[in-house]
Amino acid sequence: DIGDRIAINTVNSAPGDTFGEHWLVEDINLSRTTLRHAVTNKLATLDNGSIASMRIINYNRSPNALINMNFKICLSSTTTKKVKILRQKIEEFIIQRPRSFVSLVYLRCDDLNTEEGWASFHLRVRHRFSWQAGNMVMKDRAEFLWYCKDTCKEIGINYKQNVTYFKFIDDNEGEFK
Repeated sequence: DIGDRIAINTVNSAPGDTFGEHWLVEDINLSRTTLRHAVTNKLATLDNGSIASMRIINYNRSPNALINMNFKICLSSTTTKKVKILRQKIEEFIIQRPRSFVSLVYLRCDDLNTEEGWASFHLRVRHRFSWQAGNMVMKDRAEFLWYCKDTCKEIGINYKQNVTYFKFIDDNEGEFK
C-alpha cells in the first residue's frame, strides 16, 4: 500500500538475512512501483515484474515490533535472585511506558558455560507499534537497552570482560560491543 515501509531481498536469501534497506512506497500502478529510500530520500522506480519474485517485508503489516537483546553475564557475581530482580525491574519499566511497550515476552537463559564462568541470556520485549514507525521503535529500543545495562550494573549483574557484548537482533540487526 502507498505509504508502507518495506524492505526487499532476493527469494534465494536465507530467511535470517537482514533487510537493511528501507523504502517507503510512493506510488503503485499496473507496470511500475515507485519507492523512496527511507534514509536518503532518493526515488527508485521498479518494474513490477522485477520485484514479483523478490522477498518483500512490509513493516506496516507486521504488528508489534519485537525488541531482542542477547547478553552474557558473569556467573561469579550473578544469582537467581538477581535475575528475578532484573525481570521485575524490566516489567516495571514496561508498565510505566504504556505508550511504548506492550509486554515482556521472555527473559531466559539460553546457554550456561560453567567452565568459562558465563551464562547467555535472551530478552524479548513487544513494542506498541510495528516497524512501520521505525524511528519511534528505535528511540524506545535505545532507551530500553540503556535501562537494562544500567539496571544490571545497579543490581550487581556483572559482565565477564572477554565475553562482554550486547547483540541486538531484529530486522535491523547490529552489534554493540
